[in-house]
Amino acid sequence: MKRIPFIVALMVGIQLMRGQSTIAYFNGPAFQLPGIEGYANGIDFDGDNTFDFTFSASGMICTADIPSSGCYQSSYVSATGTNALLWQNNQILMPAGNLIGSATSSNAVWGNPGQGGLLTSFTFSPRYGTSEWTPPLGTLTNGYLGIRFYAADGLHYGWIHARLPNALEYSPLILDWAYETGVGAAIVAGAKPVMALQASPEIIRAAYLRLNWQTEIGKTYQVQSKENLAAPFWTNLDFIIVATATNAMTDVPITGEAKFYRIVEAN
Repeated sequence: MKRIPFIVALMVGIQLMRGQSTIAYFNGPAFQLPGIEGYANGIDFDGDNTFDFTFSASGMICTADIPSSGCYQSSYVSATGTNALLWQNNQILMPAGNLIGSATSSNAVWGNPGQGGLLTSFTFSPRYGTSEWTPPLGTLTNGYLGIRFYAADGLHYGWIHARLPNALEYSPLILDWAYETGVGAAIVAGAKPVMALQASPEIIRAAYLRLNWQTEIGKTYQVQSKENLAAPFWTNLDFIIVATATNAMTDVPITGEAKFYRIVEAN
C-alpha cells in the first residue's frame, strides 16, 4: 500500500506531533474453534499468509464403561514461530482491561516462543446426564488472549477475543482481534480504535481535501487512509493531532489514486 507523504496541515486550535500510532482492529470474521482432531484454524496478524496463532482440538476421549461415565474434548491455542502468548495466574485467558505489553504484572509472564495452552475442555457424562466447560474459558465465558508477534517492522502486542458457544453453537468462538501498530507499544485487552465523528469532506483549495471532525480537548487523533475498503489494514498518515478545541480540521493532498480516510483516537 502506498503511504501518503508528510503533509502540510491547516488547522484551527490544534497542534501537530509526530510518531503516534494506533490500534489495528479486525471485527472477524468470527469462527468457531475446531471440533475435529487434526483440523486447525488460525489468525494471521502481519498479513504474510501464514498463521501467527493457531487453534486446534483433541480427539474425544471417553471412559470404557457403557453408558460412559465421562467424556471430554479439549480446545487449544498455540503460538507459531517466534510469537508468544501471555500467561496470567498459570492460564492464558484474561478479562478485558488488562494491560498487554513488555512490562507484566507479578502474576503474568510471557510464554516461550511457539508455546501453546489449553483454552477449555468440554466434559459430559452420558451415564449421569451432566456437562460443563472447564477453565479458563469455562470460568470467564468471555476472555482475551494476550499475544505478541514479530512483523517486518518489529515486535507488536495484541489481543484475541474468545467466548463460550450458545445453545446453537457446537464449540467456542473467536470473535475479533486487534494489535497496536506502534512497535513495542502496549495495548489493553479489548481496546479498539475509537472513530471520531466526521463532517463531510470539502475541497477548500485546489488539490487538497479538507477533513473536519469533532474532538475532545487533550485527546490525540490519527488520520488514516486506504485505497480499498476491503483491504485489512489502514495506513497512518505521518503526523498526529492533539486537540486544544472541540473541532479540528486538516488538509490532505489529492493524489492520483482514490483513497478512503478516517480519523481515530490515538490515545
